[in-house]
Amino acid sequence: MGKNFRTTKRLLACAFLFVMALCASATGQEGDVIIIDGERWNLLGKPIDHDSVLYHRLLEVLPKDRSINTANWDGYRGYWNIKDNRLCLDHIEIERYDKDKKRSHVENIPAADIRKVFGKYYQQKEIVATWFTAEIRAAKGNTLYYVHSGYYRNLEYEQLLTIQKGKVTNRQTYHNRVVLSYGFSLSDIKDEAEIKRLFPLHTQNYPELAGVKRILITISNIRLDARGNLVDCDVRVTPLGQTNKKKENIQGLAQEMKTLLKKIRPWKTLYINGEYVSTLNHDSTSFAYELEQPKPASAKEEVFDKDYFEEMPEFPGGMEKLIQFIEENTHLPKCVTDGKVQGRSVIQFVVDTDGSLSDFKVVRSLHKDCDAEAIRVLKLMPRWKTTKRMKKPMKYTVPVQFRKPVSQK
Repeated sequence: MGKNFRTTKRLLACAFLFVMALCASATGQEGDVIIIDGERWNLLGKPIDHDSVLYHRLLEVLPKDRSINTANWDGYRGYWNIKDNRLCLDHIEIERYDKDKKRSHVENIPAADIRKVFGKYYQQKEIVATWFTAEIRAAKGNTLYYVHSGYYRNLEYEQLLTIQKGKVTNRQTYHNRVVLSYGFSLSDIKDEAEIKRLFPLHTQNYPELAGVKRILITISNIRLDARGNLVDCDVRVTPLGQTNKKKENIQGLAQEMKTLLKKIRPWKTLYINGEYVSTLNHDSTSFAYELEQPKPASAKEEVFDKDYFEEMPEFPGGMEKLIQFIEENTHLPKCVTDGKVQGRSVIQFVVDTDGSLSDFKVVRSLHKDCDAEAIRVLKLMPRWKTTKRMKKPMKYTVPVQFRKPVSQK
């Protein structure tokens, strides 16, 4: 009876910790603190949690009445430093709430309890994290990118630390920045209707999709250049809701999707740890795409939508000049200056082989006045620069940003 009770208790404890781990991954976490060369950095992770035995020993000595919140499910914060290229634990803090004084206070875990947990990891009076082998980021400064989950964030300054059994084998320091806050991001797409407007795929050209009503498009590893152009990405297209269909990637359709993605310029761009990335570079994004019954394509659709060329046309002077042109010629509507509306109108138009522009239309509406102003400004553009390898007209999509000037806020 006693043995069965203890076994059940252990199982319940494990289940509780598993649920806690799931909860922790579903919300933003605080992480630990590390001192590097005398400066305080946020450590985006908890090295103690990497050893399950050590982690559970620590939980046993932590006060039961410590404060726990969704950003710190364990209710402790480790303070670290680097000494002689070793990752060393300095102390551990917890927070308690005083009901009488109605305020919280921070206190250190007693040295005796620390030694009880980390006794075998002492080296010359220092606790060295010899159990820890991984890459971990230290960060400080302004937050450039944040996802409310785990440690998915990037700050202005980051150090990438490579740790091998507690020894720091490599340190890379980066100055991250926002390159283009103005532009396209997959996270801005509102619904499936907008997906179909932005990405008119020729699904009727793929016999393997016969009888398929929906497909799943997954985009990952988005790589950009300094001007916000999509250099490359991974695209996977698979059928949905067809148990008898193999879930293989439809490569032709995936390539067509990638071509359409490259036509959108510019993308919102961050320079993060030595690479130009989009805001979704940290993870993949997926969305469903509803298929239509095959319809005879009109001559106009045939001309504009197929990929007959190898090089893209561009605004004279490139993307930076296009952004400058839009900013200098846009007149903010009253709804924007009054602070009632802000955001982007996304306009699509056709670039002919001689660089002339036509067929301007709204593919993502912000406000009727903003949409009209965006089309007016883009119609002012000069002929675009084209190449001899461009054999047919093409569709091009440009976002126009509307934001109340800082001086008026």
